[in-house]
Amino acid sequence: MAVTTGAVLMTAGHFSLAFDASFLLALLLLILGAGLVRGNLSAQVKSLYADGDRREADAFQLYYVGINLGAFVAPIVTGTLATVYGWHTGFAFAGLGMLIGLLVYLAGQRHLPPDAARVAAVKRPALSVPEKRRLFGLALLWPVSVGFWIAQSQVWNVYNLWVRDHLDLNVAGFAMPVPWLQALDGLAPVLVIPFFLALWQRQAARGREPDDLRKMAIGCLVFAGGVAWLALAPLVSGADARAPLLWAVAFHLLSNIGWLYFTPVALALYAAKAPAGLRGTLIGVNSLATFAGSVASGRLGGSYETMPVSHFWLIHAGIVWAAGVVLLLAGGPLRRLPAEG
Repeated sequence: MAVTTGAVLMTAGHFSLAFDASFLLALLLLILGAGLVRGNLSAQVKSLYADGDRREADAFQLYYVGINLGAFVAPIVTGTLATVYGWHTGFAFAGLGMLIGLLVYLAGQRHLPPDAARVAAVKRPALSVPEKRRLFGLALLWPVSVGFWIAQSQVWNVYNLWVRDHLDLNVAGFAMPVPWLQALDGLAPVLVIPFFLALWQRQAARGREPDDLRKMAIGCLVFAGGVAWLALAPLVSGADARAPLLWAVAFHLLSNIGWLYFTPVALALYAAKAPAGLRGTLIGVNSLATFAGSVASGRLGGSYETMPVSHFWLIHAGIVWAAGVVLLLAGGPLRRLPAEG
């Protein structure tokens, strides 16, 4: 019910953006709708699998495929409509897309497990000692997630300025719009995920698949390599101080491999380890890491014009690299936390 309500609010919010007079109302509807959809939809994905099922992480990977396909298509379609017909038309089309998504969700609801019955005036049982230890372990992981999102958030922030200032966007005489690279960031995970799902399945069959914490550590280290790749761009820049477009394409592929190892796995970990009654809350706590990382990223972004650009990216690479090292060093103690409540 919460997901349906959230989707209805988001649909109304996008349609409201099509009119100037309802702009503030639209923002309120979108905020409330997104809050209901994101946490509860992730919890529903978890409810499809029993605790300990190795397919959980794969399911969240596929869940993010759908999100990233939308992130690829939306900027191209709505941006084109906005350019040709105006932003009101672009926002209205986004509302239509949200409505189609809502109808698909309602049509497929019969495949979801039934919601647990809510019994009034029944006090939630106290958390067991193993559950408390699991919550403590998730709390220790939260700052690491913040470190990852500090670097990741710059892809939505200062990276666009870097593309504008330091990348050759001319393709056969056509000047590529900066937002198109954001669309590429949505497409890249879709391109690489089949390979890594197959890789993890082969590793699992041989008993060599990395556990969730090792995957997250690998994700941080690979993402750090992607950010450091941006710092190295001056080495291949021409006389105009602009790097070739393929340099950015390589960054998106590399950084999204890191994202693939970290983001869906972290979400699956919070969903799997949270006590059943707190699952939605803990998924929300995981999302707060994105918020905290984005705030810190915005603060760091203010230094983009006051330091050499390579230094700027190396600082962010160092932050996410340190998060990966912490995961490697702390993995042993965290793995000893009970998996069952």
